[in-house]
Amino acid sequence: MSGATAAVKIKRPSPSRARPSPVSKTVTSSLAKAVDRYLLDQELADRSPKTLKWYRQKLSQLQRETKVVDLAELTRDHLLEFVADLRRRGRSPHYVRGWYQVFRAFIGWAREEGYDVHSSLVRDNAERWFALKKPTQTEAAVETFTDEDLERIYEAAGQPRNRLFCRLLAGTGLRLTEALELSVDDVQDDRLRVRQGKGRKPRWVPLSRQLQRELHRYLERIRLETDSDRLFTNRSGGSWSSSSATELLRRIRLQTKLPVHAHAFRHTFATEYLRRGGEIDRLRRILGHTTFAMTARYAHLAGADLGRGIDQLAPY
Repeated sequence: MSGATAAVKIKRPSPSRARPSPVSKTVTSSLAKAVDRYLLDQELADRSPKTLKWYRQKLSQLQRETKVVDLAELTRDHLLEFVADLRRRGRSPHYVRGWYQVFRAFIGWAREEGYDVHSSLVRDNAERWFALKKPTQTEAAVETFTDEDLERIYEAAGQPRNRLFCRLLAGTGLRLTEALELSVDDVQDDRLRVRQGKGRKPRWVPLSRQLQRELHRYLERIRLETDSDRLFTNRSGGSWSSSSATELLRRIRLQTKLPVHAHAFRHTFATEYLRRGGEIDRLRRILGHTTFAMTARYAHLAGADLGRGIDQLAPY
């Protein structure tokens, strides 16, 4: 059109993949000081204590094993050798992929903050700016329990508190820390309130009638009278620790010869939920997953039952 200036649209890279833009002047720093500053920034960003502990452990291990003093001396070769050593030790692909996320998050933060980063770690003029190739995602084996397995586990658990704890994990799909952090007030008739799930996200988790009865019986007849508000307490009336609960699962594992760990209960719940006709979106919300991709793997396990009810549901 005459007399008008056409607007020019500029395509911008998405924020999640865009290369962090360094400030005009770079700052040299020791690796240790940069790590401390990074952890402080993560704490100020309201990361959970568990996440902070995880990053602190990983970055401390990186410093010890690479023996790099200055951040600018940390090269792509250092990280590649570090990853190769993890694989030589038999670490799982999932574990190695977690390390990639640590590397990328830390180096990306350092560039945004203006720290001097070795050029081998950064690709110029590329949306995928990080020079380390992302490890391939492999489908890990998902362990689940049969009804017979669960009965053996409950029997081996011993005392009523331990049996209820295992039944709660199997009947709700809660993570270990979520179950241990439940308070008495979080048990509300036909559902549980998870105040802080993974990523500090609250949610509600439904309870079966059988589990409702078990919980009410435990609260009325079995749980110790104590000042603690935690649902599960130790013999002294204090909070039951993660290490003690993990030790319980270890003892059950040794006694039953079954792969008893907290996530196996979670896998069992999710798989059985779908096999029995549950909707995948509801399952995603119950488990506290942020994406469908995280929940979809259970659909593969429940695939043998996908044809159930097809005559009533299909239009032809």
